[in-house]
Amino acid sequence: SLDIPTMLKIVGMSAILSTGGGGIPGSGIVKLFIMVEAFGLPTEIVGIIAAFYHIFDMGTTTNNCLGDLAGTIFVSRMEDKEAA
Repeated sequence: SLDIPTMLKIVGMSAILSTGGGGIPGSGIVKLFIMVEAFGLPTEIVGIIAAFYHIFDMGTTTNNCLGDLAGTIFVSRMEDKEAA
C-alpha cells in the first residue's frame, strides 16, 4: 500500500512530466520509464507496454494536436470578435 506523501509525489511528478511531451510521438514510454524508475518499480513492465504502446500513441498524439488546434481557432475567433 502507498502512503499519502508517496501518492502526492506520484501525482506531482506525473503532472510535471505530462506537460512536456504531449505532442511528441512515443514520449509516453519515456515518461512511464521515468516514473517506474523513480518509485522503484520493476522496469520490465515498460518493455511489455512498449510492445503495443504505438497503437495507443497514435490516437493520443492526434487528439492532443487536434485539441491544440481547436483551442487556437477558438482564441483567434474570440480575438476577431473583440477587435471588431
